[in-house]
Amino acid sequence: MLIALVLVVIALVVVDRVAARVVADRVAARIRTSQNLPATPSVSIHGFPFLTQVIGGRYDSMSVTARDVQREDLRLSKVHVTLHGLRLPLGDVTNGTVREIPVRQGTAAVSVMYDDFNAYLAPRRLHVAPDNGSLLVTGTAQLPLVGQVSLSAPLRIATSGDGLTLVPEVVHSLAGALPAPARSLAVELLTVRVSLRDLPFGVRLDSAHVASDGLAVAASARDIMLPAQAAGRADGAAGNPGPVS
Repeated sequence: MLIALVLVVIALVVVDRVAARVVADRVAARIRTSQNLPATPSVSIHGFPFLTQVIGGRYDSMSVTARDVQREDLRLSKVHVTLHGLRLPLGDVTNGTVREIPVRQGTAAVSVMYDDFNAYLAPRRLHVAPDNGSLLVTGTAQLPLVGQVSLSAPLRIATSGDGLTLVPEVVHSLAGALPAPARSLAVELLTVRVSLRDLPFGVRLDSAHVASDGLAVAASARDIMLPAQAAGRADGAAGNPGPVS
């Protein structure tokens, strides 16, 4: 009896994990379309056992990792989002009446590699690199009363909900001290503004800091509504998507 009980428990655990993987794979395919991602993300549904979450209609959390996300000509090497408090009643699933899945909140970590950031800045002939825990920008510019000159400045990173602004703190010039008109223009030329609208799941930026390999950006959102049906499917007309299955 003990051996039989152990085998039953092992079988239940296997079934539970397989079910979680199958659901995660189906969710990943729909997230790719609904969030306009270049490839299917990796999805993990947390919490054990999974089947009791299905029956209760409430899921502890789910992690979504998308790579090579393109936003505003800037490549985001990784967007890792953790969604907390998903609600999906089992009755709605079995009846095929799911249209949206409410999520209490989401937190995200966005990684921007320096190579990608510098490719984004290349048209402006600017280059950024880490420097003693800060971020240093260098470039050349044509300034009034000075001419063509090489500039550099440490950057202060400010975040708004939908973008980053990298502001020069002190501008250094190989030409020495800059006259006031040239200094003001140099500050503007070295200021970097990055729009990061339309991130997955509608997360908005909270903070950013300098890491060894790139910029690490934190973002979050509350009261997220996930579409249960991928947009543009042939089996669902616009404005009347088919049910989740």
